Amino acid sequence: MVDHLAIAMGFIYVSIVLIAVLLAVILIVKAKGISREKQEAEIRSKYADYFSYIQAHLGGEERLKLPPQSPSARELAVIQRQLMDWMERVRGNDSKKLTQLCEELGLADLEQRRLHSRRSTVQMDAAYKLGVMRAQQAVPDLLELLRQQDRQPDLFIVARAISRCAREEDDLRQMTEYLVQQSKHTHQLIVEILRDSPIDCSPLLIEFLGESDAELVKVGLTGLSVGIDSRLDGQLSSLLTTSEKELRIKAVKLFTRTSNWLTVANVKALLRHADWEVRAAAAKAIGFWGTTEYIGLLKDSLRDPNWWVSYNSASSLAMLGEEGFYALCEAAADTSNLEASHMAQSAIEESLIRPMHDLNNVEKLISHNRKLHIYEMFFGKDMQSNQAI
Repeated sequence: MVDHLAIAMGFIYVSIVLIAVLLAVILIVKAKGISREKQEAEIRSKYADYFSYIQAHLGGEERLKLPPQSPSARELAVIQRQLMDWMERVRGNDSKKLTQLCEELGLADLEQRRLHSRRSTVQMDAAYKLGVMRAQQAVPDLLELLRQQDRQPDLFIVARAISRCAREEDDLRQMTEYLVQQSKHTHQLIVEILRDSPIDCSPLLIEFLGESDAELVKVGLTGLSVGIDSRLDGQLSSLLTTSEKELRIKAVKLFTRTSNWLTVANVKALLRHADWEVRAAAAKAIGFWGTTEYIGLLKDSLRDPNWWVSYNSASSLAMLGEEGFYALCEAAADTSNLEASHMAQSAIEESLIRPMHDLNNVEKLISHNRKLHIYEMFFGKDMQSNQAI
């Protein structure tokens, strides 16, 4: 017969032992943590003058000197943490001086050896630290480690390290080519990693526009969205006719970022493009350019069968001052195309209502009343909510 009391007592005894062991482990870990903190505080106190020396001479031209005595492994780890904390916050010559000091202390060699550990966590920690230290000699090993990664988080940790350590443009190219093979739809992240490099990646991004690999082209288009010039006219024009729709849309957004070097023929071609997304992007961009020479083209685009193209055309006309507003009134009065007329009328009402909260501004008040006058020329005084002040 089963003795239930004995079983219960046995369970209680086992539970007590397990709890005691767990408490012992917790106390040991806590004691070790306190001991480490105490040792680190002692080391920081010992090297306080040396840290002050580095801070005082960081902005100078002379090379930073090594500590007066060779640090132990534990001391070196504390020094490394402090140097890396500074390196995350400085750039330019200050960063170069700290990088040189890390090399002379043997920290870069130490982390490079850790790259070959069998433990992934150690490899990623070493890659991160090499990136912070801008250790150029580690690039070949980092590239090799990158090719061994199949997990995205690890992939991008190593990639950022390569970007920071890059010796030349080709290092960045190899890194990017591998990333686009392994990770789709991460173009913005790849661009951010490239821009973390001390090497100007703009020439490389321009080169990507001419690649046969569509993923590299997307990286180029994403990275160059902050600004382009007329040198890219031909490449972007060719991308507008590519067979891949995403490339066409990205290209037109970049193509229309500025009107400084676009011709009327270019704009006309964009507004008549087969893709409505391209036409809509072009119509939207014209309003932000602030130029009135495309008002006639926008009036034509009001009749576009796609709602977004028509809407963006009306919105851009409303942004082009009194000339654009006049064109909207003409379009609204023309009832040969009711959809375009209604779209223009909506833009007119929004244009007149929008600035009502800021009529204390004299220039806006004058412009508002002029628009009201234009409106009354076409439609009389039937917009009661927008009577002249």
